Amino acid sequence: MKEGRFRADVFYRLNVVTLRLPPLRERREDIPALIEHFLGQAKARNPRSVVQRFSPETLAAMGALPWAGNVRELENFIQRLVVLGSTEVVDLPQLRPHLPADTGNEPHPLAAAQRTIIPLRQLETEYIAWAVSRCGGNKTKAAELLGIDVSTIHRRERAEGIPPR
Repeated sequence: MKEGRFRADVFYRLNVVTLRLPPLRERREDIPALIEHFLGQAKARNPRSVVQRFSPETLAAMGALPWAGNVRELENFIQRLVVLGSTEVVDLPQLRPHLPADTGNEPHPLAAAQRTIIPLRQLETEYIAWAVSRCGGNKTKAAELLGIDVSTIHRRERAEGIPPR
C-alpha cells in the first residue's frame, strides 16, 4: 500500500481477520508435535524409507536449533532426514551432517553427553554457553530461548570464572 501497488480499500476488504503467529523459536514447545507431524507426512511420501523415529537426544538437539526458516525449514529438514536416513532411529551422529549450514561448527553439548556421562551442572553450563554462542553472544536472546532469566547466565558465568563481556 505504501508504494501505491495495492489499494487500501481492497486491503481492508480482504483483511477481515489478522492472525499473528510467533516464529518457531518463540514457541519451542510446538517443535515435538511438528516433528511428529512432519515425520508422518515424510514417511507417507517415502514408504521405502527405514526411518521410523528420532532418539530423545536428537529431538532435544532439534528443539534447540534456531529454525530461522520457521516451520518450512523444519519440515524440509525432516524430509531430508527421512529420505537420506539409513536406520530406523535417527541418532545425533546421523543428524549432524544434515544440520542447517548456519549452525556453526561448535558441537551441541548433548553430543558429548551421549558419549559419556558428565555432571549435570557441567552439561547445563556447556548448554548455556552453546546457546549464547548460537545467539551471536546475545545473552538476553539466549536466555529467552532457554526459558531462563539472563541473570542466571551471568551467575553461571561468574561461578565458572568466565569474565563478563
